[in-house]
Amino acid sequence: MNKILKTQRLYPNAKLNLYLEVIGQRADNYHLLETIMVPISLNDEIHITIYDKGDISVNTKNVDIPQSENIIYKILTRAKKEFNLEFGARVIVKKYIPAGAGLGGGSSDGAFVLKFLNEVLNFATIEELIKFSSEIGADIPFFIINKPAFCEGIGDIITPIKIPKNFYYLFTPNYHVNTAKIFQNRAKLISKNELFGKSIAKYKDNIWNYIKENDLLYFNRLSDSVKAIEPKLFNIVEDKFNEELFLTGSGSTFYTNIANNELIKVNIL
Repeated sequence: MNKILKTQRLYPNAKLNLYLEVIGQRADNYHLLETIMVPISLNDEIHITIYDKGDISVNTKNVDIPQSENIIYKILTRAKKEFNLEFGARVIVKKYIPAGAGLGGGSSDGAFVLKFLNEVLNFATIEELIKFSSEIGADIPFFIINKPAFCEGIGDIITPIKIPKNFYYLFTPNYHVNTAKIFQNRAKLISKNELFGKSIAKYKDNIWNYIKENDLLYFNRLSDSVKAIEPKLFNIVEDKFNEELFLTGSGSTFYTNIANNELIKVNIL
């Protein structure tokens, strides 16, 4: 019988992009981003057991996600191979962070499981976890750190920043946005001068003040892309609200800092 090394409940949290600029594209088609991301108080729940040996099982209870497509499964199987590890794992996931909503739920799940595995087996440094996870998903490195941060590159260059604690109010329509589709189709539907913006990385030591002083807070370069590719999503929001709501990531969640009892209230962690 396989020996249990450790059992734990994990509560991976979501994120918001309070600023997002696309500054270029690499030869391998990965887009280069600059973004301010913050962790927020909206969580999934994961029950995980690590064994001394055995196979890997990932079961998502309330959302239909095939095991082979689950980012947790991808991370565990790849970590087992790349770090030459011997372990087994049983993972049960309860999803509360909507999928395809720009909130990073899958990435957060993967990051929290990876950190827990490392806590049990002690096989990598934080820097190594960031490098490893960046090859699986662009948002995963942020959740390895899981603090307000200015993120660059493909999400793998992370500078923690201090920002005021604040409440935000979320609206997530029942509408799935495919991030890959948004990035792959931007150039087809968006004019060239709207595809990329200028880097502000040289201001990152004082980035929060720079963002506010230059009226860049809540700017999202992908908004026009999403609106061109998924116009129905913006129609839903515009029909329901008079005030302006801002898109996070590539959608479909919108947020505001203006109190609204109809929306989900979250705070920055």
